[in-house]
Amino acid sequence: MADMIGRQLGNYKIVGELGRGGMAVVYRAYQASLNRYVAIKVLPPHLGFDQEFVERFQREALAAAQLRHPNIVVIHDVGHEQGIYFIVMELLEGRTLKEIIEGEGELPVEQATRIVEQVAGALDYAHRRGFVHRDVKPANIFVGDDGHTTLTDFGIAKAASEAQQLTRTGMLMGTPEYMSPEQAEGVEVDYRTDLYALGVVLYLMLVGQVPFRGTTPHAILHSVIYEPPPPLRRIRPDLSPGIEAVVLKAIDKQPERRYQSGAELVEALRKAPATRARRLVVPANEGRPPSPKGQPTDRADGRKPMLWILAAIAVVLCGLSVVLAIILMGGGDPDQTPLPPTTAVALTTQMATADSTSASLTAESVPTDSEVEVADSPVPDTDTPEAPTDTPESPTDTAEPPTETPTATATHTPTATAAPCAFPPQGAFASLWQIYRDELGCPLYANPKLIQDAEQPFDNGHMFWRQDNDYAYVVYEDGASEGSYEAFTGVWSEGDPEYSCAASPPPGKVQPKRGFGAVWCDLGAASAAIGWGLEEEAGFGPGYGDPLVQQFDRGFIFRDSDGTTNGLAYVFFRPSKTFVRESY
Repeated sequence: MADMIGRQLGNYKIVGELGRGGMAVVYRAYQASLNRYVAIKVLPPHLGFDQEFVERFQREALAAAQLRHPNIVVIHDVGHEQGIYFIVMELLEGRTLKEIIEGEGELPVEQATRIVEQVAGALDYAHRRGFVHRDVKPANIFVGDDGHTTLTDFGIAKAASEAQQLTRTGMLMGTPEYMSPEQAEGVEVDYRTDLYALGVVLYLMLVGQVPFRGTTPHAILHSVIYEPPPPLRRIRPDLSPGIEAVVLKAIDKQPERRYQSGAELVEALRKAPATRARRLVVPANEGRPPSPKGQPTDRADGRKPMLWILAAIAVVLCGLSVVLAIILMGGGDPDQTPLPPTTAVALTTQMATADSTSASLTAESVPTDSEVEVADSPVPDTDTPEAPTDTPESPTDTAEPPTETPTATATHTPTATAAPCAFPPQGAFASLWQIYRDELGCPLYANPKLIQDAEQPFDNGHMFWRQDNDYAYVVYEDGASEGSYEAFTGVWSEGDPEYSCAASPPPGKVQPKRGFGAVWCDLGAASAAIGWGLEEEAGFGPGYGDPLVQQFDRGFIFRDSDGTTNGLAYVFFRPSKTFVRESY
């Protein structure tokens, strides 16, 4: 419909195209009589011959024009001219939520909550008037530069109380990823199908992917109906159990078990504890980073490595005594061939090693106060089995014994041909992704983005803060090009003290402040493995240091201000909480 540009439809002159959907094309148009720009939704000519489709299109205009809510797009006019059916709407400035997520990936909980709150208010308003949207999805949610959110495209809305069926039998209206189970089954739906779709939108905002995916619409719908959604904290471990419980209830397969209004969903979301200044649980294959030279390696709970060494020696001595006794006594069976002494000693040593390893694992599996992820709500119990998923396994509470140096090499060896991605990454990190694509997974958006960040060097690494997701990262480098890291969120806000704990830095060192200071104090302050700060934190952004980031399914690539000049970037692997630093 490119020939529509420049065409006059009644009082409106079409000046450009804004977007296309399955039902219509939306244009930007100028209304001279009121000296304003508007959006015009035009039905494609070939669909104008489908009388049933035209009737649905006209019904949309009449239904949506009755809705007056600050978070619902305003309908100005409806018309039919020269065989073209069109609706005139207010022109919205900003981006769709779909564009935001494609560009930024997962969103902070606070931002997602603000968006849900506004959409939920719009849906409750429409539901009270008997309307069901039936196609709530990010492409139909518009977010302005000031954060104001508008729900658009009541394209399949109909009065819930109206008996007339405008769609063909068996024809499913909606987008598969956001369709409720009852909608996917083709049965009659009510307002709760919109609340389910809003729950899926919330899921997407928090973890950067929808709960049910597939290569075909049929595969997606099968998962929607029969498969449980992957737990959010398996994908984004820093989310609190309370937030996860709210989202999973919102997308329950049974309508009666979901929230029964948008207001109820928002209230539960706001009451759920956010992740505030707490460490993510250390994964099983990571181990603790090395302590700085001269600092004690004992944990605060008093566990001593020497105790386990003595225990292991005792086990070895006991084992040797038993074996020697058996050898001297000739064993319990006179016909049995005695083991040669070398064999007996080898077996005993192997048993002792296994026992000592088991003791170390048991000791490290008991988390200390600083290792436990703090949450005000327990993880919800559920009888629903987890669906098979390609999503990486979540971190566990059982940690491996500490190693002398954190390593990442074994984790990052490609093992198999990765499944094709929807699109390959573009720009600066494309070649680096080719090396680690099996570990990183697919990109969440095509091009790296410039962000604002804060950076501070330490004795044994760095701390970084990303403004785009409000995460602080503690990177244990100690001069190496690989190592481990920890992630924190919600570490500092206005009104918090500049220093979170009392400390006296040695000459030439600094105590970190504000957000980095809160993390440092939580890690143990002066005894923290990251050490003291080498200089004060500094902020960077586009045109000043040019920090760059690109998010992937299972990690991200990050270039700090130093990387801009030396051509190095960090590759962070989320499942193992390890990293490498390489040329890009």
